[in-house]
Amino acid sequence: MAFIDYFVPLRRAGQKHRSAILMFGGTLGLLITGELCLRQVLDGRAAPDPALLAAALLQPLGLLGMGCILAATLLWAMLLVRHQLSFFYPLWGLATLALMLAHWIAAGSLDDPRALFGALLVLAGAGLLARGGHSR
Repeated sequence: MAFIDYFVPLRRAGQKHRSAILMFGGTLGLLITGELCLRQVLDGRAAPDPALLAAALLQPLGLLGMGCILAATLLWAMLLVRHQLSFFYPLWGLATLALMLAHWIAAGSLDDPRALFGALLVLAGAGLLARGGHSR
């Protein structure tokens, strides 16, 4: 079996669930935008003072970040209600990998290579589920 044959079921699912895949992409885009905005506002502080945290989050970039994450959460909930949970929920591993890569590009360095390996394992599992492990 050729490597490309593993992606045939994904291509069929893509044709069947085109609007859902667009919603999934929108969810990923909103989530990444919100996370990067909040990262910029919080500036790497691990546990800031609550007053400083509130002031940071009330900045325009902080509000944009929280709004994007809220919109991503609502879009994700709509996706899971309207479409096959068993197909799209495992693909959330893509969000983990996409966020990790976005933070890597924004920060210029990878914090923990083990986290990348773990995200790739989740993505491999999602690929196996999408290949035939979900309900029809």
